Amino acid sequence: MLENEGLLDLTDLLRAEVFDGAGREVGDVHDLAITRGEPEPAVTSVGVHLEWTDRVGGVRLVRPVEDAVVLVPWSEVSGFDDEGVRLKGRHPGLEVETCEGKILLRRDLLDKQMKDQAGGRLHRVDDVLLERRGDSLLLAGLKVSPGMLMASPGLRAYISKLKNRFRSRYEALLVPWEAVERIDDDSIVISDPGSARAAGGLGR
Repeated sequence: MLENEGLLDLTDLLRAEVFDGAGREVGDVHDLAITRGEPEPAVTSVGVHLEWTDRVGGVRLVRPVEDAVVLVPWSEVSGFDDEGVRLKGRHPGLEVETCEGKILLRRDLLDKQMKDQAGGRLHRVDDVLLERRGDSLLLAGLKVSPGMLMASPGLRAYISKLKNRFRSRYEALLVPWEAVERIDDDSIVISDPGSARAAGGLGR
């Protein structure tokens, strides 16, 4: 599932087992997050779905819960591979942080409708492509299913123009993250592939 270096899909990481610093399995990966406004779209947090627990981040809960998802800073990840994600801290004393001001890749991007500047529908996000650099993950872009690209020459040409405009270095035919203008509640708005735009957009 996970290679030492290279590209991987978000869906390959979801549900991966999470182990704490003592080697105990404490849950699984529910989501990944990046921080809005950062110049490089690096994953800054991992959303961990905790199994039955009566404590979160050292705080005692009123009653045990089985469906708690907490954000753990990526700096607390000691490594990840085919066996899962390993954290430095020990549960229940894991360092946790707020999701405010963050883009959650599963919640905010996956399976969301992409639209052009005029509001025309492009396609839903089939997956989110990530690039591994050592123990870091960078957001590369938004994937469209190969079947849809084969069936729609217009969409294929549109994405090719986006790749050329933003000088995407990835071989995969995907919408570069730099092309994302904004994320609305019901859609992701993509830049016009034929016009210049000043730097500083959402994906930069």
